[in-house]
Formats: sequence, C-alpha cells, structure tokens
Amino acid sequence: MPAPDSSDLRKCLIKAIEQEKLSIAEVARRFLVSYDFAYDLWNRYQETGSVEPKKVGGNKQPKGDSAGEERIKSGLLERPDLTLQALCDQYQQEVRITMGTRSMGRALKRMGMSFKKKSRRFKKIQGRDD
Repeated sequence: MPAPDSSDLRKCLIKAIEQEKLSIAEVARRFLVSYDFAYDLWNRYQETGSVEPKKVGGNKQPKGDSAGEERIKSGLLERPDLTLQALCDQYQQEVRITMGTRSMGRALKRMGMSFKKKSRRFKKIQGRDD
C-alpha cells in the first residue's frame, strides 16, 4: 500500500480552496491529484479541522478472551489429540464464537502453546519469548 500524501501537499490543497477560492476540481487539476482525494480531504478538514491522513489498518482484537483461553486449555487437557479444526468446533459449541484455525493457532501461540503434529499433543513452548 502506498504511503499517504505529504502533509505539505494536503495543506496547500486546503489553502488553495480557502484563500484562492478555487473549486475542488480546479485544485485537483492544479496539484495533479484525483478529484476524490481533494473532495475527501476538504470534507475531512471541514469536519475535523485536520488534514492529517486517517490511521491505516487497525488492531483487530482477538476473538477469544481470558475465559475463552481457559476453555481452550481445559479442552486440550481433556483431549490432547484434538486437531485445530476440532478445537475450533469445540470452542464454537462452548463459547458460541466462531473461530478459524488460523485464529486458533494465534490464540495458542499467545498462550505459549504449539501444536506438534508428530506427537499430536499440545506442549508448552520452552525458552521462547514471542
């Protein structure tokens, strides 16, 4: 994804609209930006007073919480041979939250557990800080 346009360019666009009384279309042509960019920037400036770009992306919160993690751990203690998919299915039945295998894998990593395919057991990761 490309980087946001510079703050200087954004300020020049707003200055041209406010002080030089140019239309959004004229400003877009003058500064070689799209009409949509100039329009969205002008609207954001009018609403917030800021020309800074919006935050890109976000921190998506995990689906499971500490209570859910305890259910995952207890499920693994009862049946250590569960596959990730079976663990996801069990989690959905107990907690009523759908979780994919990748999300379940990340949850296990946060808890310091990894799935060992050979032994089909969940074991505590020793000596790892990630």
